[in-house]
Amino acid sequence: MPLPSLSIPFSSSLAELSFYQQVYYLLLQVPKGKVTTYADLAHALNNKAYRAVGSAMANNDLPLLIPCHRVVKANGEIGCYALGQDKKARLLQLEGIELENGKVRYFHQQRFHFVITPPLTEIQRRPSKDVTPPAP
Repeated sequence: MPLPSLSIPFSSSLAELSFYQQVYYLLLQVPKGKVTTYADLAHALNNKAYRAVGSAMANNDLPLLIPCHRVVKANGEIGCYALGQDKKARLLQLEGIELENGKVRYFHQQRFHFVITPPLTEIQRRPSKDVTPPAP
């Protein structure tokens, strides 16, 4: 049976996507061997809705394609997973994340940091500081 296709519409602004789509879009940026937190995802969206991020993870229909197993608690605990905590731990370990007593070992080194850039439309509107106006 073929896997369902994953289609996230291209957009110059995350604001055009639903909240869940925004969370999934950001989560796809977290590489293997790194983790992020519910709070990190919320902050990257300029939001404080940590629980809503958790709801997005719980409602992820494609947990192996949209890697919600890479989302952990702010204290490094691996937390819950739709397919079970043991499977989450195993997936993280397969990706090179070391665990100790249910927590990510070397959490701060394994933590992914989002680089937030302004949307393309905002960049186009910004005047360049290096451009001098033409002489009259």
